[in-house]
Amino acid sequence: MQVVAKERESFSERLTKPDFVMQYFAVNLVAPLIKSGAGLEQNQVFGWIQPPVLGGEDLSDNLEPTDASVHVSILGQIFQQVKDLPDGASIGDITIT
Repeated sequence: MQVVAKERESFSERLTKPDFVMQYFAVNLVAPLIKSGAGLEQNQVFGWIQPPVLGGEDLSDNLEPTDASVHVSILGQIFQQVKDLPDGASIGDITIT
């Protein structure tokens, strides 16, 4: 895992930099959705239908509008549970609370 900012202010500043946004926000995946007319409500993000860490494809078709806080919570729980597994390990059960 890579820390991209230690403080909210630093993160907000980085969001104004196109290179940062291109590197960390998968613009290549989101652009086709926006171009096709998909939109987001307030407090929504495009989130994984099946996260790549659980075998989902890294494609626009695997994204859907979802509540931002739910997205962060679920992905955080998933990554916490798989973070110590070696690359390529089979993942059994994931618990989401």
